[in-house]
Amino acid sequence: MVTLAFTIDRTGKLVSSRVAKSSGSPVLDTAALAMVKRAAPFPAPPPEVSDADLALVVAIRFAVGE
Repeated sequence: MVTLAFTIDRTGKLVSSRVAKSSGSPVLDTAALAMVKRAAPFPAPPPEVSDADLALVVAIRFAVGE
């Protein structure tokens, strides 16, 4: 499992991303970061979220043979 921390702006644009907790495998860490970059742009946060940027932390679990 890789834990990523990333920030999006009010329009859903990816501002920054980093590995917050490594899986122990540089290949999986890199794949998780690439996945977030490919997913951008994200939907814009709802108007109720008043921050200029929205910081998120997401755990990504990789599994083999499921």
